[in-house]
Amino acid sequence: MDEVSEETIEEIRTYFNVFDTKGDKKVSIDVIGEMVRAFGGNPTNAEIEKICKQVDCQGGRISIEQFIPMFNTLSKWSKDRAKKPEALLEAFRMFDNEGNGMISALEIRQLLTKLGEKLTDAELDIILSGYEDSDGFVRYAQLLQGVTGQQD
Repeated sequence: MDEVSEETIEEIRTYFNVFDTKGDKKVSIDVIGEMVRAFGGNPTNAEIEKICKQVDCQGGRISIEQFIPMFNTLSKWSKDRAKKPEALLEAFRMFDNEGNGMISALEIRQLLTKLGEKLTDAELDIILSGYEDSDGFVRYAQLLQGVTGQQD
């Protein structure tokens, strides 16, 4: 628990109690991602599955003492991933056939619905909102800045 401030632990306890639907001081492993996201993390489903395999989740439920180390790890992974937008930028460049900093929104949609963490059309509409031009192209560097919240 040394990486999480006492203030954050108290906030987690409050949030934890909301999801403790059985009154047994445990929450379902199904809400782990939602809880980490509530505190600014952005774990992938694969990361959540990986960490759940490392913890004894008796009956599919965990205690706050089990959750806090998971929270630390998932938050760290999210922060580490957010610090590496250049890898995403390089991936987008592979699809930039013209070398003009743009790729088609259709191509982005196809990639993000078929590879990795598959996104829904509604999620893609939200992500691409404001980035797609009238010709159906996206300046991917601007999109990444908007999605990651990082500036050049």
